[in-house]
Amino acid sequence: MTGAADGDYPEWLRQSQLEWFPHELVDKYDGEITLTTFSGWVLDLPADRADEIAEDLRRLGHRAEETDLDIA
Repeated sequence: MTGAADGDYPEWLRQSQLEWFPHELVDKYDGEITLTTFSGWVLDLPADRADEIAEDLRRLGHRAEETDLDIA
């Protein structure tokens, strides 16, 4: 894990989900993989389709739970 001094702490969901998020769902939901100026590649998914994405993740064996965490 990286440290706070390099600016990559705490772990950034937009970046870490690239390691495990199913590519077929990126395509299905028109996710965008883009390169940021300082932190590398990130994945953005449409927030208005979060419930559908969560259901598909569950069908694939992932655990997806609703949270009140504001990550915007």
